Formats: sequence, structure tokens, C-alpha cells
Amino acid sequence: MEPIASRISDLKFGATGGPLEVRILRKWIPHFRQYETWFMAIDKHGDCIQILGQKVNQTYVESKLQVSKCYKIQNYACCAVEEYQKILNRNIYLSVGTASQIEQIDTKNHLPAFHFNFRTREQLQMLADQIEEFLDFIGFFVKLKDGEKKNREPFVNLILIDQNSRQTSITLWKECIDSIEKFNRTALTTSSSKTVVAVTHLKVSTYAGSLRLSATAATHVYINPPIPETSALMDRSNDMALSIPLTSQLPITIQSLNAKPLTDLTDKTFVCKARIAEYTIKDTWYHSICPNCSETVSIMGEGWFCPTDGLANAPIFFYKLSATIMDDTDSVFISLSDDAVRKLAGVPCTKLVNEYSLIERKTIPPILNERKETTFNFFLQVMRSSKPEKIRFTAQNIAPL
Repeated sequence: MEPIASRISDLKFGATGGPLEVRILRKWIPHFRQYETWFMAIDKHGDCIQILGQKVNQTYVESKLQVSKCYKIQNYACCAVEEYQKILNRNIYLSVGTASQIEQIDTKNHLPAFHFNFRTREQLQMLADQIEEFLDFIGFFVKLKDGEKKNREPFVNLILIDQNSRQTSITLWKECIDSIEKFNRTALTTSSSKTVVAVTHLKVSTYAGSLRLSATAATHVYINPPIPETSALMDRSNDMALSIPLTSQLPITIQSLNAKPLTDLTDKTFVCKARIAEYTIKDTWYHSICPNCSETVSIMGEGWFCPTDGLANAPIFFYKLSATIMDDTDSVFISLSDDAVRKLAGVPCTKLVNEYSLIERKTIPPILNERKETTFNFFLQVMRSSKPEKIRFTAQNIAPL
């Protein structure tokens, strides 16, 4: 008799599986199989597997499993996954239902919070049309292009720039863009700073020799996920030809900038020689998020509290500031990206928060006030949420004269 497996990598078709401790990473319901609810789970070894609750068990399993939560699962079947169901490089899935034992466990048990299977553009080109597994891609957000199929069904082309400053288009179909859990358009288009986007479970193909990436039922779009790949892209961004937007940088006075209509501002970077007249703080000068789930965390005693994961150690900090800048012609109110403020302060936000004070949340650190009245080159872009009657700008970068 084979030993009972208690880790995902040891599970086999038809075998008896022991108690599994996993975190639920993703959830999806296929458009043409509404009676199936799929989950993607990961164990402490970093191995992933699909879990299925279907038909009479669907509602029960949905009530028991929540994304980002951790569980001990017992009494399940190891079933063969059909090709049309498969999104991982694993030939089995777990079938669970009312006979299964599903117990939520403490999230502080070192189960991974994220899992991605990233490939570079070159690797995707080589693997196109040759693999059964769906792959992931990461890059800087450029813009969205809306389209319609012949049957008038909407889709979105998501344009990203990779680590080599090349544009890549990913087609997101209706079942992806209609789900806010998979694709949060508002959060993506209202970001005032450089935005790293990770897209999962992509179908990779070619057409006339060109790479084509498109969403599947399991595709999720993550915004600035707290993973090493995001940090690496952010660190490299200063050396990248990060054309967000896509045309050359145009020197301009603030008076001329304020006079332009929205149509003349879109997809351009404008360089203004200006100085900071005043900072504006909405509630605090920094933003803190959980390193596991990216939810906002709050100070609790001497630590931090995440509403999803509980106590959080070492949150990730980003600058959260706006400012009025002025030159000899006019002034304009702008948002400052984390990268821009980092250039002003000379240090990452985390370092400044730790050195300054967690309590002084509404007081501008002295090092930033010292930069006022100094003239810099401000690299300004119109915010993607702007409307013709309300144009808003963000400084994606700042450089000395």
C-alpha cells in the first residue's frame, strides 16, 4: 500500500491523499461551465494544484474556500484533469464537496501568498503553440485599448512594456474584464505612479509570425504585486526606456501646459522646469500595504494589522504626496509618483518612515521640505482618469537641471 501523501507534489491519480495545508490563490468560474468553480491552491513547498467544486457541491465549496485564506483539506479525490480544464502543469486536480473536511487555519504558517510562472517575451515566442501549460507575463502598464468582436462582445487589449522596453499586447476577453476580482480597471487606470502589472494563465500563440497573448478563464490581472519581480522592475525603471507614454519628451512652460486640451496631452510626456511651492497631504505622506496581499495595513500597538492576514510584519511603504509646482508663467497641482518623491528625498519611503517617525503621519519630513523652491525638471503626464473638464497631472519622474 502506497503511503498517504500530504504534499501536492506527491499526489497521484486515484491515490489516497492525506491532510493538505494550502492557501487559496485564485478562483474562477468558466464562462461555458457555470456549474464549475475552480480554485488554485499552493502548499508550503510552493507546489500548486487545482481544486474543483461542481454541481451540487459548488455552493458548499464556494462557502468554505476564500481567496488568500489558508485551509487544511481532508477527504478529497485525486482526479484526472481534462485538457479543457487544465491551467497548471499538473495532470490531476482535487475534487472536494460536502463529504470533505475543510478547516480554515492560521494564515501565519508560512504558506506562500503568491505564485507566478513568468516567462520573457523571447521565451514566450519560442514556446508559442507548443505547450499545454498557460504562462504568466509581467511588465509596466502603458494603456488599455477597447475593442469589439464581430458579435459586438467587448474585449480589452492591455499594453505592457517589458524589462527590455518592448511593448507587448495582451487580449483580455469578456469573462475576464467583467470580473473585478480578475481585472480592476478603475484601480489600474487611476494609478498616479509607475504601475507594474502581472497577468496570469495566458494562452500563447502566434499569428503570421507575431506573438499573441490572450486571457483564459483563469486569467487574473495583478497590480503592483509585492513580489521580487516587481521590485526588480522598479529598480531597473530608471535605466529603461520606459515610454509611458509613447512619444518624445516635450519641454513646455506650465502656462502652455494648462492651455492644452486633453486630446493634445494624451500619450505624451511634458518636461517642465519648475519648483515645488507647496506639498499637499490627503491623510498621510506615506501608504503602507501588506507584503502578502497588498491590502492597506494600519498601525496596531508596535506592529501592523492587515484586515485579511492579521498581524503583518515589515509592511511595504510608498510615498503618497501631491504638490503645487510653479515656474515663472503659472502653477499647476500634480500628484507625485513614489519614484518622483524618491528622487526628491534621495531614499526609499521605507527608509524615511523608519528614520523619521511612524507617528508623524501628517507632517512632511524635513528632507522633503528642504527641496522646496529648488528648480527641477518635472516629467509630467496626464492621469488616465482625466476628463476634458478636469485634467489631472502626475510627475512620473523628477531630475535635477
